[in-house]
Amino acid sequence: MYGRMQFADYIVSYALQANTDCLQRLALAEKNDGDAPATGMFSAKDVRQLRRNTERLLSLWQMMHWSVGKAPYRSGVERLRETQRLLPVGKRWVERAAQQLLAKVDDSQLATAVELACKGVVELQAPSVTADGDRLSCLYQDESECWRDYALLRKVQDYDLIEHGIGRAYGKSRRLGERLLEQPHNSKRLQRAHRWVRHSINHLELLRPALSQSNKTRGWFLDRLGANLEKQLDVMRFRSHAGALKLKPKVISRVERLAEVRCRRLAGQTAKLVAGAFQDSDEEFIRAIAGDVKKLGLQEIVLLPVEGLKKNEAH
Repeated sequence: MYGRMQFADYIVSYALQANTDCLQRLALAEKNDGDAPATGMFSAKDVRQLRRNTERLLSLWQMMHWSVGKAPYRSGVERLRETQRLLPVGKRWVERAAQQLLAKVDDSQLATAVELACKGVVELQAPSVTADGDRLSCLYQDESECWRDYALLRKVQDYDLIEHGIGRAYGKSRRLGERLLEQPHNSKRLQRAHRWVRHSINHLELLRPALSQSNKTRGWFLDRLGANLEKQLDVMRFRSHAGALKLKPKVISRVERLAEVRCRRLAGQTAKLVAGAFQDSDEEFIRAIAGDVKKLGLQEIVLLPVEGLKKNEAH
């Protein structure tokens, strides 16, 4: 008797799609390099997509953490963290931060100060290191193989993934968001809140085909909350780097004043977004997500047994 598709199967399929997209981009980059060794000369768009897919995979491991145990979880996270380190960071965050500081500013002296600081911060950044395409390919292949050999993952019950994966991320995001309101300019709290909010965003993206209207609305708030926290992190990072520049004290003072004003505004927006994103308790959210998972209709999909698939491949 053929098995029915479980939520775990759906997650595995999603993970393999993300991995396949990454491997295809790496293969195309290698092809574009001609006969030279794979150097990972990616376009900015490819780097963004590789980073996005890697973040999605990290969020899937977070969902599986409670069910698969510490060792497989740590192995997956370490692999993906190495992947993130190998991908070029770029300097666009400097420009984004400068744009945040100059938002609604029409004072020429302030604008000049930000432009000088922006130029200095860019020069301080380490040169972009060409990604090691061969190593990245190995990492994504290892990640893909791990998800393909998912006998353990198939044993995970749907509700465990919902309660201890998606529900846990929501609860962590809510609590960290509320704590952040007490100290909105605490960089460590900002980073932790941003990381867990991103997990929640990725989980809702996974369920997008079946999301209820309330969860679509929640996703809207979470998307904007995540972007808002990232903006604040960029501004704080810019301010820190600018403070190390050998610029006139007046220039540094103007940049710091603008950064403080901008962070206050972003913190005010964060408070509103936290209120909108986390209106429900953890229990209410888990029930809503369980309903959305049912709407995926996975039980109507029949899966071939692995043995049967292998026989078909042999023929």
